Amino acid sequence: MKILAIGDIHGDKSLIQKVASKSIEENVDAIVICGDLSAPNNDLDGMIGPLKQTNKRVFLMHGNHDNKATMQVLSELYQTNFLHSDSYQIDDVSLVGCGGSNIGPEALSEHQLKTYLDNAFTKAQTQKKILITHNHPESNMASLSDFVPPSTAIAKAIQTHQPDIAICAHIHEGSGIEEQIGKTRLINVSKNPTIINL
Repeated sequence: MKILAIGDIHGDKSLIQKVASKSIEENVDAIVICGDLSAPNNDLDGMIGPLKQTNKRVFLMHGNHDNKATMQVLSELYQTNFLHSDSYQIDDVSLVGCGGSNIGPEALSEHQLKTYLDNAFTKAQTQKKILITHNHPESNMASLSDFVPPSTAIAKAIQTHQPDIAICAHIHEGSGIEEQIGKTRLINVSKNPTIINL
């Protein structure tokens, strides 16, 4: 399976066009948005259409700059998959998601993040799993930012459930950085359209 993952787009329509084009060029199975699709003013006009026109499966999730309810409505309107606290299966791989963040106007507590993560992993039907979050887990990557706190709940979920791959965004400075947590390959995609094979 091949997916294209990106986050932290923040209303950049030219970046959305780049993602749409790359998904076709690379013949991916799915496009995953790891939160913060919108700009600080929550302008989402023209952000979903180019992705849907690719005829790829599209998975949306909210970040700390997105309104969860708005993302849910857009997902229903454009018939995409809202990945927060849920799991979707593509072939023999489960995409397991937890949106939101521990900062921002709709900040989640670590307890809430844990609840959403547990719910999503419970729904996973396959042995192979890709965890997709907006927030980054507590790991070496966390040292890149002094003002964006890592999530202990996400780190614990990785240690407990051991997904094959964990994808996050949120720390722009960490774009493209990878590390290993046990058997899990952790990738911060941030605003870099990243092709991931499993």
